[in-house]
Amino acid sequence: MSQFSTQAQEGKIKLFHNSDNYLRDFIAVEDICRVHVEYIKRVKNSGIWNIGTGKANSFQYVADLISRKYDSPIEYIEMPEILKSSYQTYTCADTSKLEDSIGTQRWITLDEWLDKYKL
Repeated sequence: MSQFSTQAQEGKIKLFHNSDNYLRDFIAVEDICRVHVEYIKRVKNSGIWNIGTGKANSFQYVADLISRKYDSPIEYIEMPEILKSSYQTYTCADTSKLEDSIGTQRWITLDEWLDKYKL
């Protein structure tokens, strides 16, 4: 989000071709902090819990949001050869253990976050 916002303010967003197929579980830092505090208050055992929204969005979607916010064009570029074989096309947190521990959470959406902050 911040990289695309910086690029948009400098002139144009650079985005890999096919970025509508590259999905990530984007989460706001304030949500992570809020969940950590809630976890510390309510959960007494240790372990590993995934923190995420449980929803994946494409880089294309994020770039489109930022492009509209800053009225900036998107330039599509080729993915470097060195990344092609190892680039993850999908990441999304399985939050079932977290929800079992502290309940279903309400996450800040990408749209809400962009409306709230100017990068």
